[in-house]
Amino acid sequence: MTDTTDTTPGFVTATRTFYDAVAEDYAEQFRDGITSKPLDRAVLTAYAELVGPGRRVADLGCGPGRTTGFLAALGLEMSGLDLSESMLAIARRENPGIPFAQGSM
Repeated sequence: MTDTTDTTPGFVTATRTFYDAVAEDYAEQFRDGITSKPLDRAVLTAYAELVGPGRRVADLGCGPGRTTGFLAALGLEMSGLDLSESMLAIARRENPGIPFAQGSM
């Protein structure tokens, strides 16, 4: 017999529901995220250089996948994890070559 009881804490369910509801607006609001932030770009570029080309990295809480895509473009083998399936739909649409999965940290 398989136990199908949902043990997800209420705050996780509430967070998922919220981000699912605002995903498209969030992605549009922060469309220029990394491109408009030179310090963020520099830190992420330095990180990619330290990790090394081709190394596997997971972006936990990836949202619409902007940082995931940026790091992939720098040569890292990226994957993304997010709680919100709506955020993941955007991440997959904008980064078709990167695997994204739904889950909780």
